[in-house]
Parts: sequence; structure tokens; C-alpha cells
Amino acid sequence: MSHGADCTAIVTGGGSGFGREIALGLADAGLNVAVIGESAAESDTAAELESLGARSAGITSALDSRASAVAAFSAATDAIGRPDLVVHASVGAAALAPCALHELDDSGFDAACELEIRRALFCLQAAHDTLRGDGGRIVLVTPTLALMGAAHRVAFSTACEAQRSLVKSAARQWGTLGITVNIVAPALDTVLRAEHRDESADSHILADIPLGHTGEARADVAPVVALLAQPAGRFVTGQTLRIDGGSWLAG
Repeated sequence: MSHGADCTAIVTGGGSGFGREIALGLADAGLNVAVIGESAAESDTAAELESLGARSAGITSALDSRASAVAAFSAATDAIGRPDLVVHASVGAAALAPCALHELDDSGFDAACELEIRRALFCLQAAHDTLRGDGGRIVLVTPTLALMGAAHRVAFSTACEAQRSLVKSAARQWGTLGITVNIVAPALDTVLRAEHRDESADSHILADIPLGHTGEARADVAPVVALLAQPAGRFVTGQTLRIDGGSWLAG
């Protein structure tokens, strides 16, 4: 497994919004980055990453089946080489849309929860197929909603908790393959800002952050993801690392 200047990452959801900011932050840290997403802006993000000195490629895929995820990962690997790090940072628009619990219907739950869980599963499976020969690092980037709950995003909160379960199970199963699996969890506000969402409904979040300001996906979250790809991260697995300015302080 390589590190430093030769370290290569695949970032899902990297075409736009939050995933794009994570991809740019990894390039800032010196990684080569292939982005996968369904925004149709993947090639534009890849060009921006190359302007930062990274090898890059943009792959368009909905990641809505294991086959599509495997195909997308294969295309990314063919384009820039075998990844050392796989980052699942895809967040669907439906997951971020507020909806009161008593108004949540079947289609809304499927779009904001079930689809998010399936995409995480498919990406974990594709990452396993890609990394199992020589090991590597897998990071799911998902908000702290699984820890805190969310009155108006219960479906996405449920999906976040399911992803935590997936990560812990994968970490136990794949450790002997040299694969670590972790979650990096920013505050919801960090994700909303990167997605250019109106976070006024969540303005109370700021009052709960001891550092007194919200985080930035590129400047605050991506460097921690990059750290897990370095030798310093080799003994960290199955963990949820909270990058939220201290808003969640429970052990």
C-alpha cells in the first residue's frame, strides 16, 4: 500500500457538493483522486483536481446496484491506478430534505433511507473487491445524525446509523485482509453548507458547537480522511471519528 505523493483515492459523490469538497481536500493533501457520481459534473471536478496537481478521472454512475458500483470502481482504477483509499461521501438530495416524522411516507423513506443504505453497501462491496489483494482504507463520510438523531431527517438519521453498523461489521470481517473501515462524521451543518442548502432551519446547531463556528468539508473534514490513508491510521478501524467542533461530546 502506497502513501504520500503516490496515494490514490476514489471518492463517491465527488462530482458536486459535499463529495466534491472532500475530493478537493484530498487533492490539497497530495492525493490523486478519481470521483464517481451522478451529477454529470464529474469531468469538471476531475479537471479542477488536475489543476491542483492530482491525477484524476471523473466517472458517472448512480451506484444503485452492486454491478454499477463494481463497474464504476473498475473504470476509476483503470483511469488512475489502484486506490489506497476509498471514500464514500455521496449524499442524496432526498436524504437532506427536511420532513416531519409523522409526514414521512413510504417513497420518502425509501429515497432518504433505503437508497442511502444500499449505496453504502454497494460501495463497501466494490471497495472490498478492489482492495482485498493488498489491503487499503475505506472511509464513509456521514453526518453525526446517527449519534444525535434528527427530528426532521429521521429517514437519513436511520440510514446513518445503518452505515455505522455496516462499517463495524466490515471492519471485523476484513481486518485480516489489511483493510480498515471507518466513519468520519461531520456535523450536519457542514454537509448542508457544502451542498449550498439553506441551513437556517438548523441554526440552533451553531449554539451547540464549543468552537463557536461551523466546519468546512474541504478544510476540516477532508484532512482527517487523508490522515486515515497514512501510516498513522493503520491501527484505526471500526470507529466513528467525529469532526464536529465538539458538538457531540459523549463518550
